[in-house]
Amino acid sequence: EISSLKAKYSKKFDTAITLGDLNFDDNRFTGHTQAVTNFLEAERLCSVWDYHPVDFTFSSGSSFSTIDHFLISKTQEYIVLETGPIHDAENMSGHSPI
Repeated sequence: EISSLKAKYSKKFDTAITLGDLNFDDNRFTGHTQAVTNFLEAERLCSVWDYHPVDFTFSSGSSFSTIDHFLISKTQEYIVLETGPIHDAENMSGHSPI
């Protein structure tokens, strides 16, 4: 889906940001992680966390992971100046707002 949208609009827009809960944490070694990594490489995309490291974006009990991402073109890393999750004890979701 992302590949087809990227191809469709690449002539109209120089920059695109894709965001979402990808259930992808590159610290894990699973088939899903490898599939997402292959997709990112094929599409020349990266997570903004590659340039702005964070501690975590999701927590459940004593488990913490970085599964929520903003994806940008590898040539556009300069467009994001600052970002990060907001860890708020009053947030009822396991996902931290970004």
